[in-house]
Amino acid sequence: SNSRLGLNFNTNFTVIKDLTVSLNGQLAHVWLKGTYNGQLYHNDGYTGNTFFNAGYKFGKGFRFGIDAGFFSGDVNLQGKSSGFIYTSYVLSKTFLKKKATISLVSNNPYSELFTFRSHTTTPDFYQSSYNQNPYRTFAVRFNFKFGKLNSDIKRNQRGINNDDTKAGKSGNSNQ
Repeated sequence: SNSRLGLNFNTNFTVIKDLTVSLNGQLAHVWLKGTYNGQLYHNDGYTGNTFFNAGYKFGKGFRFGIDAGFFSGDVNLQGKSSGFIYTSYVLSKTFLKKKATISLVSNNPYSELFTFRSHTTTPDFYQSSYNQNPYRTFAVRFNFKFGKLNSDIKRNQRGINNDDTKAGKSGNSNQ
C-alpha cells in the first residue's frame, strides 16, 4: 500500500513590467507497506520538490532566464534515495520578426558531476549505491518557427442532423 498526504503550491506573478517570477512545489509524507518473500516491510518519510523561475525581457528581443529546482529524493519500501539541486541560465535573442531565436545556455555550472545515492535495507542484506554522472553542460541553441500556427478550431461544415428521433421517421436509410 502507498498512502500519501501532501500539499501543492503554485504561484506566478509579474514583479515589474518585464520581470516575471514563478514558484511551485510540493511536500508530502509517504507511508509504504508491502510484503516481499513473506516478510512485511514498512517505511515512511517526507518527499518533495520546489521549482523557481525568473525571466526578464530586455529591449530589442533579448531575454534572460534563471531556473532552479530542488528534489528531495524518494522514499522506497526498503530504503531511500538522495535528492539533488539543479540550476540553469539562459540568455536569448529573438530576431527575424520573432521567427528565430538563438540562446546561450548554462546548466548546473556549479557542479561538474551529479551524485545519486540510494540504500536498501532488508533482514537479508544491505545495499548502498553511489553513482556520479556528468551534470554541467553548456549549449548554443537555435530555434526557427516555420509557417503559422492557427489556434482556431475549424467547425464541421455539415454538422450533425439528429432526425432519427422525429415522429414518423425510423432512422433507417434503406427506406
